[in-house]
Amino acid sequence: MLDYINAWSNDPEESLRIGLDLAQQAVEMAEEQPNGHFALGMACMWNRELDRAQAQVQQGLTLSPNSAELLMLMAHIQIFSGDPAGALETLNASMRLDPHHPEILFQFLADAHFSLGEYEQAIAAIEQRLQHNAQSETAYALLASCYGHLGRPEEG
Repeated sequence: MLDYINAWSNDPEESLRIGLDLAQQAVEMAEEQPNGHFALGMACMWNRELDRAQAQVQQGLTLSPNSAELLMLMAHIQIFSGDPAGALETLNASMRLDPHHPEILFQFLADAHFSLGEYEQAIAAIEQRLQHNAQSETAYALLASCYGHLGRPEEG
């Protein structure tokens, strides 16, 4: 999946297809393991099968209700599905479970706040992400967009 997500492959669509196939095989081999559901949920999300992705993550959470990683993936799916308020609740639960969460969580927080028109909160989250990863192009793009929406493009 990382080949697809990061465009490392010469054929990203083939990478996505392979990722979907392998994740499906993982679930079929061990349905009681939450990691397979995580992998299939991620693959389905990037394949724009959001209902299927959400169902896989929910199955993973049934098996491992305190998985901060599954909650973070659920929030990402919620953002893509048009439920940014739900995503904020899910992200807060993930952060409570893992106070040392990965810095990408700040991007998801910013995305959710941005989707709600809460540009100041989105900026605060992006600034936290940039403290951990000053090279994030997506963070800078969202930061510029936030300042543009606030009528302060010179700050972005």
